[in-house]
Amino acid sequence: MYFRFHVTQHNRDLDLLKLFIKFFNCRIVYNRPSTGRCDFIVQSKDHSRDTTVSLFLDYSLESIKMLNFLDFKESMNLINSGDIHSKMDEL
Repeated sequence: MYFRFHVTQHNRDLDLLKLFIKFFNCRIVYNRPSTGRCDFIVQSKDHSRDTTVSLFLDYSLESIKMLNFLDFKESMNLINSGDIHSKMDEL
């Protein structure tokens, strides 16, 4: 199982996503000219926990995306605590 933080923008915002590289200390940005989109992706569990979750705890989202974040954070907590199997049994 892995965690993936993924931001997709119009490719005119590629420079913005490149700034994410510096902030998150990650190096994955894909430009997809055929679709007009670009993607910033964090797949490291440590980066997701230490940087992404911390960011959105300090600066909360003001949209429905906050619910996605809360699910993401809860999933990370379950995996990190080793409690995922007991939660799966409840389902």
